[in-house]
Amino acid sequence: MRLFVTALEREVAKMHANSIRLKVVGDLTRFDAKLQKMICDAERRTANNARLTVTICANYGGRWEHHAGD
Repeated sequence: MRLFVTALEREVAKMHANSIRLKVVGDLTRFDAKLQKMICDAERRTANNARLTVTICANYGGRWEHHAGD
């Protein structure tokens, strides 16, 4: 998780300056409150950027996927 926090701290300003939107999907409830707030703030800050969207799948469980024939 430290790597995720460090990346958010270092990269969000650059992403915003380059009109890149950040979106994090998955179950974020297992992350600590500080990281959840950082993700929310980063998404909010970059929400109107339209050049590119970077989507991160975090804490994404396979139970969300549906495979034909399963």
